[in-house]
Amino acid sequence: MTVNDDTGQVYVGGVNEIYQLSNNLTLEAVAEMGPQYDSAECPVTQICSHVIKRKTDYWNKALVIDYLQSRLISCGSLFQGVCSVHKLDNVTNYETPAKESVVANNATASTVAFIAPGPPKLPRMHVLYVGVSYTGNGPYR
Repeated sequence: MTVNDDTGQVYVGGVNEIYQLSNNLTLEAVAEMGPQYDSAECPVTQICSHVIKRKTDYWNKALVIDYLQSRLISCGSLFQGVCSVHKLDNVTNYETPAKESVVANNATASTVAFIAPGPPKLPRMHVLYVGVSYTGNGPYR
């Protein structure tokens, strides 16, 4: 869960959904993130025709507001832990810009994420820092 400091809107990540609530906790939008066909045996690209995929729940592992870019970053357990970028005013409007493993790919492993200034050579850039438990869930972990 995270709260927008500017608007008071609340964003809650759950199983298969991300909820957007107003500053008085009225439901504004729900982004359906799962279940989707996935397998821990598939790489993040999902190019794995030899693997049987099953409907798999999306477990939200990280939910962070990027104030500089005015967006919500959500990362879930599907597809080896990829992240999506949502509009702050409507979480149903989102894209998954990069196919990179970022967060834990199961329901119970811990993930911590935050946005802060980047490394010294890029002082004006803010980056997403992520700490993740090793899951051992599939050959890509």
